[in-house]
Amino acid sequence: MPYRILVPLWLCLVAALPGNIASGQDVAKSAATSIFRQASLSTSPSIVNARRSASDGTQIRVTVQYLMVDSKTRNEIYAGLDRQSIISSLQPPRDRERVDLAQALPRVSMTQTIHAPARVTSYTLSSTEFNDVLSKAVASPDSWVKVAPKLFLLDGNDAEMTDLVQRPFVIGFQAKDQSVEPLTHVLDEGTRLRMIANFSDAEPGVPPAMELQCELTVMRILDVKTDTVFGIADEPLTTQVPVQQITTASASRMLASGQSLLIDPHVSKARAIGPEVGNPILSKLPYLNKTFRNAGPRTVEQHMILLLQPSIELESP
Repeated sequence: MPYRILVPLWLCLVAALPGNIASGQDVAKSAATSIFRQASLSTSPSIVNARRSASDGTQIRVTVQYLMVDSKTRNEIYAGLDRQSIISSLQPPRDRERVDLAQALPRVSMTQTIHAPARVTSYTLSSTEFNDVLSKAVASPDSWVKVAPKLFLLDGNDAEMTDLVQRPFVIGFQAKDQSVEPLTHVLDEGTRLRMIANFSDAEPGVPPAMELQCELTVMRILDVKTDTVFGIADEPLTTQVPVQQITTASASRMLASGQSLLIDPHVSKARAIGPEVGNPILSKLPYLNKTFRNAGPRTVEQHMILLLQPSIELESP
């Protein structure tokens, strides 16, 4: 089904969450395997901008591609780019805020924060560089390319694309009416992409340049630990302690016709690649097949790279 700009489009894949649960320990066991998946694609054109773009006959179609590339392919991609045009921004860890003990504090309180430096890299790709980056990712057996639905933008309008998995975790328990009830907290895992484009003035019939602004948010569950709670029930209760990482990368570039935007949020993930592989001929020879086969699967560190390829479409007079 084609994606249209004038009406919001929502694509939802829903898995039912657990219903009423009597045992808190059963919740802790089942919550980790219960997920709620939601994918959405929406635009929010304003009336003023919609009329202006409609009169100009101009709209933007953005092809979104997520690349997950291994370290070797990532290095090869950057080696083929102009080093002077690569822009990186570093956000150092924030300083810890001290609590004023002179103020009234609750009887028991605790704050847990994980700080780490964050970095984002962006680059304006020519059509030749875009094809080179994509071909390197496709050619690598340890990389893959995910093509997302196309986004349609009018001048000055924003669009959002999400692909999230919502995972519930039992983070605590509370006593209520002679029973113990679990406290469930839902965390998102996946990506959220927001974009807005603004045209520059151009001569009639000539594709204008545009400023493309985007924000990529990557949410991941790094680990799920367990903790023991005392004093609520006769026996100790086990809770979950999920560790979530949220990375937000923003970039803004002025793009001419035929140019694309590369965004590297410096987010990586270990992934198991493939089963046992081997030479297609030698691996089938009796007695020699084990010599020419590699045991798998292998664990590969993959890095996310986002490619945004806008095309400005002009209606013929």
